[in-house]
Amino acid sequence: MRIGDTAHGPACPHNPGKVQLRADQIAANQNSMTELVHGRPISDVLEQARKDSADRHRAAVRPLAAAAAEARMKANQVEKKEAPKKSKVKLAPAWKEGGR
Repeated sequence: MRIGDTAHGPACPHNPGKVQLRADQIAANQNSMTELVHGRPISDVLEQARKDSADRHRAAVRPLAAAAAEARMKANQVEKKEAPKKSKVKLAPAWKEGGR
């Protein structure tokens, strides 16, 4: 457990004395975490298969998401046109108001 100013890792953006990691250091960190999780290095074939799967999924979902966003935008425009306009409250200074 880390306590005090060193409660964050050396590369954490919240560490007051942070250091900037190079790209190869970031990749090495990711590889070591992957090896810890899986118990062995991940093969390039598996990484490529995951990337291809994500790309296929992204290609299928993006047009649907864009169409849904367009439908929401059109529905909001229709809703705004149909909504009754709110009347403005006319405020008067206290000395001009009726009453006491």
